[in-house]
Amino acid sequence: MKEFGGSGISHKLTDDYQAARGNSFVQALDLHSRGVAGDTLAVKESVAEFQKMHDIDPADNLIYAYLGSATALLGRDEPNPMEKMKYANQGLKILDQAVANEPENIEIRNLRFNVCYRLPEPIFQRGSTVVEDLNYLVQRYEEDPVIFTIDYYHHILYTLGMAYKTINSNQEAETVWSRLLALEPDRKYIKLLKKQGFNTKNRPTDSGVGALPDDSISGLKPAQPNLTASLQQDTRSNSSQSGKTLVKSRTRSKSKKAESGSFIPPEGLKLYRKALAGNQEAAKKGAAFFEEAWTENPQNKMLSAIHSDCMSLIGRYSQDTFKLFSSAINGIKAFDTLLTEDPENIELRFLRAYHSFRLPEAFFKRSAMAITDFEYLLAGYEKNPALFAVEVYWQLLLDLGVAYERMGQDEDAVKTYTKLLSLRPNARFVEIVNHRQNNMTVSTNRVDLSVHNPQGFYQEAARLHELGLSGNKKAARLALEMWEEAAETYPDDAIAQGYYGSSMALVGRDASDPQQMFGNGLRGLKIIRQACSMEPNNLDLRRMRAFVLNALPESFFHLSSEAIKDFQSLASAYQENQKIFPREVYHEILFQLGMAYERISYEEKARKTWQVLLNESNDPKYRELLKERMKDKDEVAL
Repeated sequence: MKEFGGSGISHKLTDDYQAARGNSFVQALDLHSRGVAGDTLAVKESVAEFQKMHDIDPADNLIYAYLGSATALLGRDEPNPMEKMKYANQGLKILDQAVANEPENIEIRNLRFNVCYRLPEPIFQRGSTVVEDLNYLVQRYEEDPVIFTIDYYHHILYTLGMAYKTINSNQEAETVWSRLLALEPDRKYIKLLKKQGFNTKNRPTDSGVGALPDDSISGLKPAQPNLTASLQQDTRSNSSQSGKTLVKSRTRSKSKKAESGSFIPPEGLKLYRKALAGNQEAAKKGAAFFEEAWTENPQNKMLSAIHSDCMSLIGRYSQDTFKLFSSAINGIKAFDTLLTEDPENIELRFLRAYHSFRLPEAFFKRSAMAITDFEYLLAGYEKNPALFAVEVYWQLLLDLGVAYERMGQDEDAVKTYTKLLSLRPNARFVEIVNHRQNNMTVSTNRVDLSVHNPQGFYQEAARLHELGLSGNKKAARLALEMWEEAAETYPDDAIAQGYYGSSMALVGRDASDPQQMFGNGLRGLKIIRQACSMEPNNLDLRRMRAFVLNALPESFFHLSSEAIKDFQSLASAYQENQKIFPREVYHEILFQLGMAYERISYEEKARKTWQVLLNESNDPKYRELLKERMKDKDEVAL
């Protein structure tokens, strides 16, 4: 549904509401509708108008509900995650109170379900509210069919099924959708149900028979991204992801897939998903599983491809440099051979695209291949939107932009990001694109500053360093220039030396040349270690060193154990005295500590550390980043 309030509701009923409230209400409704359509200025104006009316008549629950809906829209448009969460929660609180005050008002129920339906379930947990409101609207329609249009009733049934799926009540979703099919709805609902993998042919209308199991490659996705201000290697998104299905391939029955040589056993697919999310044990078990399955069915190219990818993931997680290179090269050869034999295979294209996308560009130079495959998949969707879900199309556009960035094709990256934003994707993609575009440019007043006036000079250099830390390559280079000058001017200043070493490591992190990566990484590490020895009790220097240690690839540098010691020390210091640095810094330290544990296969310690983080922080980015990782670690190994 693309509209709030009023849509599908009896015109007579809505007109009565409007007539009782006058022109101000009508104008505010128009602003609200424009805001829903994407007009951010109209959203702010509607909030102001509904607030005025609420102040005049605080007992009018419908006005209060519209105020809640408009407030939630402020959160949709807010780029700052904390502000986004604040406005969303404020809007929800108002809507909940309006429903509590007048639970039988269908307009208010309609507003609340529309707001809740669009919120990320892992963060807000409002799926049950959507189910409650939609069931109430269904009940009211069946008592009095004139309150909605018939098409809106069909829409409500479809959405109710989606809401049930969101809260993992799949049987209830099947039952609702069977009722919808029995009403012979518009063809658009048939298409929507097919996209959800629902069997629309010969469905019994009086039972909730489950759909065929999804044996396609639904759920495949690249490794979890990292949007935090860390020293991680070039990152793509939050996959955050995200917990959402990355690929929803065309649904086919198990028997047809087996015949066509593309069937993937569900137990193997589960292992593969966990391996892609960072579970090292699952990568090993997945490799063994698919090797055996491939041996039994050598004609199945997907089994061969996933086996190769699992082997590549084992190498990626390994501390053995030889294993990392050999597994990656074997994977490259396997995927290229499979695609040479079957160049139009969408599933194989997808797997190769993300295999290439994961590999360090400095060593393997596979971003060009990833771009080729991303463009092929995008072109396929643009010719046939039934190929996969629109969220997959958005993800592919995002990752194509990142691949262009890696190749230094910033103009193409910007065009791709602009195209993605023009499609009005969900808030997660908007936030990620804004983050990446911000990291492609940087402004500085460097020319107006002198190193002989350290206060202003240091402040600007530190700002650029923080931007570099969050992924801005240009800012990292500028920070290195400034801190190098400061370090030469003030050789006994541990802070200048520490920032110099950290900035050098950041430039090494971003290098496309292996020699530059190693050279800057090792030299930067040496300088920051010397700075720490100059002031061993300086926690800011300790924190910089920890991030540098955690940034350098474990397979080459083997520094995660040293990073863990620094992070543990910093966390303990904060727990003893919470004034030593901001709480947000402590949360980032916990996140990075868990990442360091995971790199050296301390899975249980990583899980416990991240659980502490999730208990401590309300920041949605961590819940999004850790959702898949935590789920995988909590599940019993197969």
